[in-house]
Amino acid sequence: MGSGHEWTSAQCDQAIAILSSWAVERDSAISESNSPSQTSLDLIEPEEFKEMTIDEKQEYITSIPSDQKQEYLDVMTNDEKNQLLKKLDTSEQVEVIAEMLGVGDPFGYNFSIEDISDGSVMISARDKDKKLIGVTVLGDSVEKTGKTYTYPILIAFSIILSSSAGIVTLFKKER
Repeated sequence: MGSGHEWTSAQCDQAIAILSSWAVERDSAISESNSPSQTSLDLIEPEEFKEMTIDEKQEYITSIPSDQKQEYLDVMTNDEKNQLLKKLDTSEQVEVIAEMLGVGDPFGYNFSIEDISDGSVMISARDKDKKLIGVTVLGDSVEKTGKTYTYPILIAFSIILSSSAGIVTLFKKER
């Protein structure tokens, strides 16, 4: 883990078991979010599902009955499942993340949720002496200011374009 410690096989097995349990919980949260409208939808093949965009996958997963979701969740990568997890309400994210916090226990690390705000969850890691090792933010880690940067970007682009045109004109005159 980069800390200079050597971990036993039993410790690694415990952490893997915790992560496996968490993955099941994550899949369950994804499949239960946005309950399906129970329309009569034609089921597609998992191979076709695999080729969909993440938004199409989310829409499809939420539109099929619960008993058929697992087959499609099994086709998704962990990255895709985590993207869908980020789209859940913050309270649903916290429930799923809480299941994962015990992963550091076998190694003597304590992960805890420090702050929950709209769209983000802050998690800290502490060692056995309660010394802070690190902090991470899951979700939106940049506060929304409400400021738009369209005009400054257009002005900067215009300045660059006019400068380029001036340089080209200068070189043509010198020839």
